[in-house]
Amino acid sequence: MRGAFIWDDNLLIVQNASIKHLPGLGGIFSQDMGAGSFAPYRYYRPLQQASFALEYAVWGLRPHGYHLGNIVLHILASLCVFALSFFICRNYPAALFASLVFVSHPAQTESVSYISSRGDLLAAFFLLSGVFFYVLSLEGRRAGFWYLLSFCAYGLSLCAKENAVIFLPLIVLYHAAFRKALCLRKAAAFACLTGAYVFLRSLVIPLSFPSPGLILQRVPGFFAACASYLRLLFFPFHLHFAYGDRAFSYGDPQVWCGILLCAILIWFALARRKKDPLFFFAVFWFLAALLPFAGIYPVPAFYMSEHALYIPLFAFALLFARVIGNALSNRKARLIACAAAVLAIVAYGCLSVWQNRTWIDPVRFYERNLRYCPECPELYVNLCNEHTVRGDIGKAIAACRQAIALDRENPAGYFNLGNAFRQAGDAGQAIGFYRQAVEANPAYVQAFNNLVVLLYESGRKKEALLKLAQALSLHPDNPQLLYNAAVLHYHENDREKSVAYYRRAHRLGFRGADPEFESIMQNTP
Repeated sequence: MRGAFIWDDNLLIVQNASIKHLPGLGGIFSQDMGAGSFAPYRYYRPLQQASFALEYAVWGLRPHGYHLGNIVLHILASLCVFALSFFICRNYPAALFASLVFVSHPAQTESVSYISSRGDLLAAFFLLSGVFFYVLSLEGRRAGFWYLLSFCAYGLSLCAKENAVIFLPLIVLYHAAFRKALCLRKAAAFACLTGAYVFLRSLVIPLSFPSPGLILQRVPGFFAACASYLRLLFFPFHLHFAYGDRAFSYGDPQVWCGILLCAILIWFALARRKKDPLFFFAVFWFLAALLPFAGIYPVPAFYMSEHALYIPLFAFALLFARVIGNALSNRKARLIACAAAVLAIVAYGCLSVWQNRTWIDPVRFYERNLRYCPECPELYVNLCNEHTVRGDIGKAIAACRQAIALDRENPAGYFNLGNAFRQAGDAGQAIGFYRQAVEANPAYVQAFNNLVVLLYESGRKKEALLKLAQALSLHPDNPQLLYNAAVLHYHENDREKSVAYYRRAHRLGFRGADPEFESIMQNTP
């Protein structure tokens, strides 16, 4: 609850104009989730953006309200784990322990403490509830009602995050594990919903496919990540956010460790399918739920992420519940089993509290992650930004110079270094670094905006207007550029152009922060 905005929170919440105007909320269903901050992510997650918009209407930019939302969703997902575990195990104490493991496991810290991981929580809640409703529909009582709820829950999970596409495979897995007849008509309806989602998403974000060569190059990384994920389930130590985009080969021991562990799990699951369907179900749930995070498509920032374990961890919790359930049926082992389960959950809870301390202070967060990933320029860029906000310009400049040394083609390093010098009052240095950011990436609209504004504020008005014209020629429909054009032309006493630019920006959903200028424009005929 005491955590600040960290990493993508600044783009998806603090700088996101799309979530700050409830009457225009419908626009989020037709745009990239980063469109409101002019930073395209190539992700379509309207439900996540809608939840941020509602919270912004209540909390503004107070992060504790968003953290509260994540905590509530985590509890709701844990209740779904309890319900589904009970339905499979038919044992209340075991299901309770499963939900407690799910809610307290340290590997869940990133998904809950990181506000921008809201998509994981929403997708998990609706996916788990959808699977539970579907299982209830197989019981014959009010089957149509439960199936309809399942169908709706799946649709909502797709609007939360892309990894929800595993819903239908998980349904098929349930039928295969517990030997229940699959209704092809119902499965076809889920498949049609998946197809409709893919089509809608392609209208907003055009589909792109990786080359076969790239796919083959990234497969070893998936097995390396699997080895780490399995280790984190049982030994959740050295947790961190940034793992880097490390390239693995089949000569790496970690890759072969992952291949061997996956092969053993699959072999045991197949061998015990008839005698132990729950083990079969849990193993393949774990692997299927990890596939969307394989790092093959889309290519992620890091080869693995701890939030990828959020839905797969249900499998671990289910197996935990089964072990506890079996032990509780033995009168001699009952007390020992309860004590061991409570001890494990308390230990998990303590580790989660300890890990959550990292997320409270952004500077501590970035510095800790740099110990694990010193080659990650994004960490230095964000650390620079945080030091700039706090007014510690010397440290900000040092962090950004380190980011640029690691990646000279990354415009964010030059942009944030420009921001640091701007706050220090050195307009000349700031303008130079904004220029370098634009040269590194002409699509970097924020750098164009800051460059134009600072040139104008420095008295270089003709140069600012020329740079503005260049920016608008590259990004004619960018609302923030249009709004800045309206402001600049207003100060140049060109009211006609100013009003025209303002109205175009307003139609595109941009709302300015200057109430006086807004009033002037709105009252201009």
